[in-house]
Amino acid sequence: MAEKEVTREKWDRKLDFILSCVGFAVGLGNVWRFPYLCYRNGGGAFLVPYVIMLVIAGMPIFFFELALGQFSSEGPITIWKVNPLFYGVGWGMVVVSGLVCIYYNVIIMYAIYYMFVSLVNLDGEVPWKYCGQPWNTDACRNESFPDFASMENETQKVSSWLWYQIVRQGCVFHCDVPVPPNHSAAHPRPHPARPQGGNRVLHDPGVWSDAATQIFYSLGVAFGGLACMSSYNRFNNNCWRDSVIVAVINCGTSIYAGFAIFSLLGFMAYQTNQEVKDVADSGPGLAFVAYPEGLAQLPVSALWSLLFFFMIITLGLDSQMVMMETVIGGITDIYPNVLRKHKSLFVFVCCMIGFLLGIPLTTKGGILVLTMFDWYSGSYNLMILSLCELIAICYIYGIKQFMSDIEMMIGKRLIIFWCYYLPMWMVITPVAIIFIVVMSGVNYTPAYYGDYHFPPWAEGIGWVLAMLPLLCVIIGAIFALVKFGPEAIKPRPGWGPRPEEDRGDTFKENLGYEASGGENENDIPYSIENRKYANEFRM
Repeated sequence: MAEKEVTREKWDRKLDFILSCVGFAVGLGNVWRFPYLCYRNGGGAFLVPYVIMLVIAGMPIFFFELALGQFSSEGPITIWKVNPLFYGVGWGMVVVSGLVCIYYNVIIMYAIYYMFVSLVNLDGEVPWKYCGQPWNTDACRNESFPDFASMENETQKVSSWLWYQIVRQGCVFHCDVPVPPNHSAAHPRPHPARPQGGNRVLHDPGVWSDAATQIFYSLGVAFGGLACMSSYNRFNNNCWRDSVIVAVINCGTSIYAGFAIFSLLGFMAYQTNQEVKDVADSGPGLAFVAYPEGLAQLPVSALWSLLFFFMIITLGLDSQMVMMETVIGGITDIYPNVLRKHKSLFVFVCCMIGFLLGIPLTTKGGILVLTMFDWYSGSYNLMILSLCELIAICYIYGIKQFMSDIEMMIGKRLIIFWCYYLPMWMVITPVAIIFIVVMSGVNYTPAYYGDYHFPPWAEGIGWVLAMLPLLCVIIGAIFALVKFGPEAIKPRPGWGPRPEEDRGDTFKENLGYEASGGENENDIPYSIENRKYANEFRM
């Protein structure tokens, strides 16, 4: 008796897919990366390259990945039945998602800790509002330095400095007060929420590189999550409309977050007599140092901190769940009859592995490890993976065939539709990606955390994290060439839509599996041919 293939899940409702895509795309990058990049690259002027990169790179690849996953109903690894030479790209995407999951989990833990500290202090103030805490240094002060820059003469500056010391030290006569080294500038104060020393601001990178990197990271392209989620759609779902809706919501959220966050940073700069550049930061430093500082100055600070960190948790959780599903779904599709039967156990094993790998990030120096993961795990590799998938589909599988596949799903498109996507996929987006990679390399800045700069050996580990997904691409190509030879660039017989009525004349002869008579896959016999082609994607 033929073995039956275990059912592959489908979305119950259309809204489930849309909300999952929005949750995946709108994440921590919208809150702690975009505002900082805006400030570093000219404020509102940054929106010009940001929107341009959205149009020429973000939206085309976003739709590209949704269409590819929905057409085949395959995860990020087995989707490369379309071109086995590039099936290492799928493994690379799974690796990127796995690496990001490790430190995202720790970030969510940080937010949970801050949220509960805020919760237990709702009847008072947050504990990081004032000095005298165990984490503060001797340089911590509750009072700002006087605004020397606005004072008219040296006498007024010295008098203000002496008065500041009287207030701070509680002394009236014979105080040992050092004279400030430079009266002409306003001297910032370390805030109780942060250790001694200000935050170093990134230096002279290309604005276009920053805009493109943010688009890739924020929209989630090349993580494998988009193909994974769309693979659970019905075949005739309008994934083009979904791609436009989600991309606009994501970028609109980034801009909205920028307005809210810069008002807070401006308030902090005014309160502490600093420039915005001295309070602005990126990554964990912005979310867990700068924001708490600003919120601590507001009335009922514990309530605002509670709401803020609850928001951080929700932003992180939905992105984390999609990335984890990408890892789980991608591997499950390789061994469907084993892992789908025991999916709960497999999910538990994957989560425990992620938990154990995240433990080093919670140690005393864990924030440095987290910074390395954040800096390197989803960076250049995302753009190179995107370039590989564009080459594999548009130039080898064939752009005309891919256009035909899309029209099988969403209906015939007017020529004006393809006047945008065709040149983007074929020329403009690949050229933009190459330009971004080159500019990123020219303007490369080594990783750092605050005033700490990583030693060369740590930088080497960071580059290993960045190169792991690309190593998967190389190994996958070698594996495919050894196994299939010249046939490695041709679609395997298992490629095509699953339901029989959706396969059309082009894919009706495919023997990768015996298609069902409809949407229900419970009755699909797991034939000898299907077992053969499923094994092709096992290393």
